[in-house]
Amino acid sequence: MRSLQWLGDEEEATYYQPAPEREELDALAQRLRDPESLLGADAWTGPAEPYEGTEYQLLLTPYRDVPPYDTADASEIPWPFDGPLDEFGEVSGSQPPVTRCGGLSRDEAAAIIDALAALGYEQIGLDLATVGSLDWAEGNGRVDLTILPLMPDGYPPCDAEQP
Repeated sequence: MRSLQWLGDEEEATYYQPAPEREELDALAQRLRDPESLLGADAWTGPAEPYEGTEYQLLLTPYRDVPPYDTADASEIPWPFDGPLDEFGEVSGSQPPVTRCGGLSRDEAAAIIDALAALGYEQIGLDLATVGSLDWAEGNGRVDLTILPLMPDGYPPCDAEQP
């Protein structure tokens, strides 16, 4: 039997006894909100800085012949490749819609991010996953884009299942 109503502090204190394991997990979750605080001051060689890769991954999910988002057009972005957006890179993942994936240099990623910033996009940068949606007049539709910094080991690869 479960109670869905508050019984009052006295009743709750009498009947509810939290498990020690649950209390330890709750405390760990609170500490992990600030992982840098788990290490001593001598653990760092310098101030903490966000990771910016030397190589980036560009994911494009183009949608032909669909209503536009009413945003900036994809033609305003300095794409570092020739040809239609829906032929860029290689197919990534097996689930529809088809996502195209390819690599970018740091300078190429920065040019796209700078263009997005000039168009008013926020929460973008070389140190985080940059996500945006654009109209795509050439394809009579729209395109979603994601730019990810690649980790030193090359993760994530283009053949990884995309969310």
